[in-house]
Amino acid sequence: NPWHDVVNLARVKKSKPTRHYTLEQAEDTITALVSRVDAQAIFALAFFLGLRPSEIAGLQWGDIDFDGGFLHIRRASVKGVVGETKTPESVASLPLIAPVLVPLKLWHKKWDAKLTGSSLSSGWVFPNQKRGPLNVESFCRNIIIPLCKKAKIEWKGLYSARRGCGTHLTSLTGNL
Repeated sequence: NPWHDVVNLARVKKSKPTRHYTLEQAEDTITALVSRVDAQAIFALAFFLGLRPSEIAGLQWGDIDFDGGFLHIRRASVKGVVGETKTPESVASLPLIAPVLVPLKLWHKKWDAKLTGSSLSSGWVFPNQKRGPLNVESFCRNIIIPLCKKAKIEWKGLYSARRGCGTHLTSLTGNL
């Protein structure tokens, strides 16, 4: 009877609990990434501002208003393909808080030193080797994960950092 096998397919597998970083784990991860300010900035954007990896890859220097203290999410990039953000509500302006502002400014200075006479206002914040938008998944696999392993820090992923942002913000608003 072919329907016998269909019944077995209908069983739902329990999903694993979603993971997130605590504030202490996020700080430990940022410390583990001390040799790469770009990696610190990427992780800080995910944990402290809750950006998706595609939104991080889609950032251009013109989206960051250091003087006004805001970061503007205007686009997303997935594996080098630039497009709109996942939802229209994702297009937003977020305040640049110190844990994000510091690594971004350091990364900006490092890029500014590399570019002689060129403007940073239109380039990608995290460019790939061909100056296109970074493949964040590849960057995590090749740069961030090895640094975390070396420091014996558990890598949970950028989405876990994003969830950590939500968890941390919820705990803060619960104390008001």
